[in-house]
Amino acid sequence: MADHRHATPNGTFDTGRSEQLRNVRYEDLLRAIGGYIDQHGMSDVVLTQVPEGVLLKGTTIEQRPGGPLERISAIVFTNDDIVALLAASEKRRGTGELRTRGWMRNP
Repeated sequence: MADHRHATPNGTFDTGRSEQLRNVRYEDLLRAIGGYIDQHGMSDVVLTQVPEGVLLKGTTIEQRPGGPLERISAIVFTNDDIVALLAASEKRRGTGELRTRGWMRNP
């Protein structure tokens, strides 16, 4: 696989991430995008980092009178979108206590 990062004069690599996102942990990024995925009922998702931000592709089910319709959706979250998603994710977390949902609940 080709490495498309660009070396800077000091020998480090420029990942294309904006300055405000350079220190964001993947854990936080994935949690924030995971909230979007859950809110929009997406499944079978693929995430790809692109210079503009993050590309999300996934399947959604649209309920229609003739029966459900499966659609493949794609969205590019710009770096500014990601900052907003991170802020919303942090606000949702509140106290930081583990809140189980869906498959994580005890039977």
